[in-house]
Amino acid sequence: MNKLNKILTILIIPIGIIFLNGCVKEKFKSPAFTVPVSPVHANTTIRQLRSLHPTKKNGYVVPIPSNVIIEGVVVADDESGNYYEEVVIEDSTAGIEVLLNQGELYTMYRQGQRVFIKCGGLYLGNYGGGIQIGCYNASANNSTLEKIPPIYFNNYIFPDSLPGKTPAPMLGTLTTLEDSAYTDMLIQVDDVHFNTSDTGMIFAPQTANNTSMMLDDKLGNSLVVYTSKYANFSANIVPSGIGNIRGIITDYDGYELFLRTYNDLIPGSGWKFN
Repeated sequence: MNKLNKILTILIIPIGIIFLNGCVKEKFKSPAFTVPVSPVHANTTIRQLRSLHPTKKNGYVVPIPSNVIIEGVVVADDESGNYYEEVVIEDSTAGIEVLLNQGELYTMYRQGQRVFIKCGGLYLGNYGGGIQIGCYNASANNSTLEKIPPIYFNNYIFPDSLPGKTPAPMLGTLTTLEDSAYTDMLIQVDDVHFNTSDTGMIFAPQTANNTSMMLDDKLGNSLVVYTSKYANFSANIVPSGIGNIRGIITDYDGYELFLRTYNDLIPGSGWKFN
């Protein structure tokens, strides 16, 4: 009997090793990965697209011609929470907000991702002065946009290549930024400071949906900095000192600066965080 057990053990061990090796190979098999390539090409700049909306008519949507295709690079996503269910893209001419009815968009369209958008079937809207892309809202008497449903993302939006670097920010001052040419563009302003009434406070208390801080320059010009209470830096302290800042210029009944992350307060530029 002992002899038989020995024989069985000798036979079973190699079979077990082969089986385990097979499992290990299957476990670590790398999935196939394809770099996205857009099947469409742009024929319209973002500035040309924005010009199709009569911007003085606030709360009014217009259909985009069926042949219009734009391209742009994502310069703001929703990872920090300061933007919600939208991304901002820009090309060399202008920027625009794209309304998308889904959270965690940064997993699909993160900063630096180039995308092409087939605009036929979509609409342009004007929300507080800012131009947006979205769907027609049949229940709103042609006055507001709906966010594009997830089931239609692949019909309209085509990522191209892997995410790269975001475009270099446009340099401006607090006075030059108050121009529609900068709206929904990534910008940088140097040598500015937060109003002393705001320094030492947190960016966005949870008692309100959002908070506006005042950014000043040495000439006394000011610009609003908008922060949502859902931003992951909402509890961070507003720094003192004079430093450089980046963000997206928006127009909501007046120009505002949206920080994309806390690092848009450019580290090492003069901000004092304590």
